[in-house]
Amino acid sequence: MKKIYLSLIVVALAFAGCKKTEETTTPTGGGDAGIVVAEVNTAIVVKHTGSVCPPCGGWGWTANEDIISTNKGSAAFMSAYSQNFVAKLFITQTATLMDSEFGQSGYPTWSANGNQQVDRPGGRVNSASEKAKIAKVVSDHKAAKVVANAGFTTAISGDVLTIDTRTKFFTEAQGNYNIAIYVLEDGVMGAQSGHPSGSNTPVAHHHVIRGSAIPEGSTSVDLLAGTQIATGTTAAGTTIDKKFTFDVKGYDKSKIEVVAVLWKKELGSLEFVNASTDQK
Repeated sequence: MKKIYLSLIVVALAFAGCKKTEETTTPTGGGDAGIVVAEVNTAIVVKHTGSVCPPCGGWGWTANEDIISTNKGSAAFMSAYSQNFVAKLFITQTATLMDSEFGQSGYPTWSANGNQQVDRPGGRVNSASEKAKIAKVVSDHKAAKVVANAGFTTAISGDVLTIDTRTKFFTEAQGNYNIAIYVLEDGVMGAQSGHPSGSNTPVAHHHVIRGSAIPEGSTSVDLLAGTQIATGTTAAGTTIDKKFTFDVKGYDKSKIEVVAVLWKKELGSLEFVNASTDQK
């Protein structure tokens, strides 16, 4: 997995506290006692894109819909509109971090489980090969042994989205584990260069990243890596509850989606562990 160099503050947090995680159920955030955690692996697939990128709205749009259709049910999908030279709409810092840390190398490109999946010899895009690479990552992850997973429930009151999470370790694990909660909005209307509907005609953008949820009681979070939930030795059967919030003012609340991602974080690097989502 590609090294991810975080700020000194975030690295310091990774080293804070080295006590062994309790080997019994350990609620730490007042989560919903009814949350079910499935023993299943789900991948993450991110389209790195921009609203004034003609290829992103042309062949990239069609390829992304194919990727979603092929891997639906086995992966969570996100579209990262970062601060880049093809940026205009939907820009977030979370998306910008994903671009830089997942090895983004052009627009559009796709990453799966935090690694770019490209096949572009001589600058020519082999779209079929890239889609096959993504499908293999998703398939291999689905078939692998489940280390841990997170389940969650969501509720919206006014403009505040609350996410109650429960993470369960299905095998004994060593090291530092984080949970990150990414909030998305699906079907966001906006112009897209290169789209068959025309560059000035609003179209529905897929699974747009709106940001990262904040742990209850905190004022900030590592937007990419999330917050630590386990360190040292974590016994099989251990569960950890966390509550997160996110301001959804101005968004279509009926189209809000959540992707919960577990990361293993060691010495400034991140390794994808698992994901869960409420995407339909």
